[in-house]
Amino acid sequence: PPPPADAFITGEIFGRYPSTHRIEGQTRRDNVAMRKVFLRGGYVLEGVFRQAWPSDNGPHDGIGYAILRSDWESGATTPADFTEIDA
Repeated sequence: PPPPADAFITGEIFGRYPSTHRIEGQTRRDNVAMRKVFLRGGYVLEGVFRQAWPSDNGPHDGIGYAILRSDWESGATTPADFTEIDA
């Protein structure tokens, strides 16, 4: 089946650039529409960057997403490993 419309650009990038291993992107925490686009496109939440996104009304958290070529090709979703190390 064809990929969902949200994954179109991902397919274009992986299709045109075969050496690309991963694609990542960021948005503000309050940009719910963009966060849904990432998730529907198969991207995985990989990080929260506290107060990293400047704006006129103060800093916002940045949210980072990525997709691996292997996940895109297989249709799988490999979650990020947030296992902490002991200090």
